[in-house]
Amino acid sequence: SITLTSATNDFTGAVSLTNTGANNVQVTDANALTLGTLSVAAGNLTAISTGALNLGTGTVGGNLSANSNTGAITQAAGGLTIGGTSTINAGASSITLTSATNDFTGAVSLTASGTGVSVRDANALTLGAPSLGANTALTAIAGSTLTLPATNISTGTGNIDLRSNGGSLTTAGDLSTTSGTITLVGSSGISI
Repeated sequence: SITLTSATNDFTGAVSLTNTGANNVQVTDANALTLGTLSVAAGNLTAISTGALNLGTGTVGGNLSANSNTGAITQAAGGLTIGGTSTINAGASSITLTSATNDFTGAVSLTASGTGVSVRDANALTLGAPSLGANTALTAIAGSTLTLPATNISTGTGNIDLRSNGGSLTTAGDLSTTSGTITLVGSSGISI
């Protein structure tokens, strides 16, 4: 396993992480953190920053937990493949995980109160119940089927953009925005 969890760590360059087996990887930075290439075979990855958090590119066989303590969360070109669930918390900032080659196998839970939250998956995408700010926009795009949580989603003045580009789209809860737009795409139909 890799355990780099001192609260005073300060990695100024990209941090690439590689391990084998079901060993977990943990990395903490007192400031912004940029991950490089990830190769975490079957373990979980926990990444914590106090500032911007770039999740890099590569594979995590287990679960992903990312917390930026109010910094923006992004990724590098090349996409992320996550074998388990993903819990992403940007606090008062935004989340932008929009590489067309992303593959999130388990549910993706998003927490942010910045201007927007965006996530894209080349294949099926399952959203956990998002925790959004009063006016935080939400974009979720699946290459096949987008599965939404059985909860209401409200974005205030933010837009809602939900796309199931290779399957049907079913909204299990209410969708609401006070002045934003709502875009729904279901290649095999939409059920509201």
